[in-house]
Amino acid sequence: MDISLDTFYEIVGFSGDALLLERLSEMGFRKEKKIRFIQKLPFRGPLVVELDQTHISLREEEAQCLQLKQLAIP
Repeated sequence: MDISLDTFYEIVGFSGDALLLERLSEMGFRKEKKIRFIQKLPFRGPLVVELDQTHISLREEEAQCLQLKQLAIP
């Protein structure tokens, strides 16, 4: 997954395993939500994402299910 830290993205869709998609939905990930990647931990560690003022750690396989559009910098 090619992302930039401290950059805002909009979720435009999802792809992947149904169980992973259900898990993302339960955590609050929905189409048109805005997210920001805060931190990428080393050694295939989790990605820390900000969603609705909450920090959430995602495994790489969970993050790859997100289809994102990078938002313009204000």
